[in-house]
Amino acid sequence: MEPHTYPDETLVTVNATPTEGYRFSHWEGPVADSQEASTTVYMDQDREITAVFLPQYRLVVEFEPPGAEASIALAPAGPYDENTTVTLLATGHDGWTFSHWEGAVNDANSPQTTLLIGSADATVIAVFAPPIRVTATASPSVGGTIATMTR
Repeated sequence: MEPHTYPDETLVTVNATPTEGYRFSHWEGPVADSQEASTTVYMDQDREITAVFLPQYRLVVEFEPPGAEASIALAPAGPYDENTTVTLLATGHDGWTFSHWEGAVNDANSPQTTLLIGSADATVIAVFAPPIRVTATASPSVGGTIATMTR
């Protein structure tokens, strides 16, 4: 970036705006608040400042089979910094049961597990077993009723 010239004793506002896939981390140099993306620089001499941006990574969770009636809770929610540990919790609905995870999770057989985000986007697959159902009919339909019980 080309240097800008300002009169002596001027307070200049600077704004750091990350591009997609990055987040603002901090300023290096003599700014009023190094942790805020929008801050000021007091111009009583030549100044050099740097906005530091960090890459952000995504975690994609897929379901197997597609259409499984289930949900996944992630804590924290993304996007993620490198070396962030994410807790995943898989919950089946309407008779669907959790089977296992596929991907770089800590415990592939537990519905609640963790994953360490590295230096790239990550994908995991939550595998669910469909409900097992029985369909009972009476023949002829007027011949009687059917009741099911679980033991």
